[in-house]
Amino acid sequence: MRPILTQTWTSLTVTAPATGTIAIALDPTGNQNQLINSFALSIPTGGVNCFVLGNALAATGLEVIAGGGPVVFRVADERMLKELTSITHTIAQIVGCKPFEPEDIPLVVWDLSQIFIVSSGAAQVVNIATFKMPYV
Repeated sequence: MRPILTQTWTSLTVTAPATGTIAIALDPTGNQNQLINSFALSIPTGGVNCFVLGNALAATGLEVIAGGGPVVFRVADERMLKELTSITHTIAQIVGCKPFEPEDIPLVVWDLSQIFIVSSGAAQVVNIATFKMPYV
């Protein structure tokens, strides 16, 4: 039986600045070492839509609709590749009759200090839930 792990999550809020101002990072203190492999954004009903951007000065981005429910960003299937690596290395050693040097598979994560948000109108509070890789 495979070990069972619990997926933990952290919540935070950010106030997306009003239209016409520079976008801000979802988490200015975030970094890749937080090992976030998914996150969700939500704006309460009656709020102002916001745009998620790839940089603070981008002209276009993905719109998050107020009251539209959470929008989820995730990295998919990175675990599957890692699980197959050890088996593949063993087969390569047997077939090649020699030791096989394993290669490291990088962890793909979100860095919330590099993802930006701005409101489509007045400043708007945005709720964020971050989910860390549970098996690292």
